Amino acid sequence: MTTATPAPRGLRARLRGLVHEVMKFGTVGLFGVVVNLAVFNLCIHALHWAPVRSGVLSTLVAIGTNYIGYRFWVYRDRDAAPVPGRSPFS
Repeated sequence: MTTATPAPRGLRARLRGLVHEVMKFGTVGLFGVVVNLAVFNLCIHALHWAPVRSGVLSTLVAIGTNYIGYRFWVYRDRDAAPVPGRSPFS
C-alpha cells in the first residue's frame, strides 16, 4: 500500500505566479523608463540644465522610483529582514 503525500504546488500554479511576478517587474521597469524620460525632458526644456546634469538627476529619480516600486509592490510579500547567520555581503 502506498501513501499519498500532497504535492506542494502544481507546476501550472507556480508558472502562473511567476508570470504574474514578471509582469509586475516589467511594469515597474517601464514606469522607471517613463519617469527617467520625463524628468530628463523637464530638466532640459523647462530648467535649461546641461544634458549631463539632467541625465544624472533623472537617473537618480528613476532609481528611487524603481526601488520603491519593487520593494513595496513587486516584492512586498518577501521579508526584508536579513537571514540570521548569513552575511549580507555573500
